[in-house]
Amino acid sequence: MKWSECALVLLLGLGSTMAIASPAERGEAVHREKGCDACHGERGASVAPDQFPHLSGQYASYLEHALRGYRDGSRRHAVMNQMAADLSDREIRELAAFYAAQSGLVTAPRGHPRRDQRSTTR
Repeated sequence: MKWSECALVLLLGLGSTMAIASPAERGEAVHREKGCDACHGERGASVAPDQFPHLSGQYASYLEHALRGYRDGSRRHAVMNQMAADLSDREIRELAAFYAAQSGLVTAPRGHPRRDQRSTTR
């Protein structure tokens, strides 16, 4: 094999491995492209938690279910129905993977004192 052929094979191999991204990495791109960051913030940490939920650290299965519901109209929210209307199944999976991969949601297991505590101050 000639040197130029070896170089070409090497470059093609590097290019193909660089093009492979995880669903979470692709989801980050979708997050930005679709404008999700405008309300749900950088990496899913809401810019206004009293108006827009934090998505970071949420369960992927829940997020997929919610986004499909917004897309098909079974879950109603004027803005989210429009935002999800053009999402493909793949984009929904990728967004869910991206948000789930972020730190955020921490749920104590059942029986854990922190989970079972009820706040007495209001």
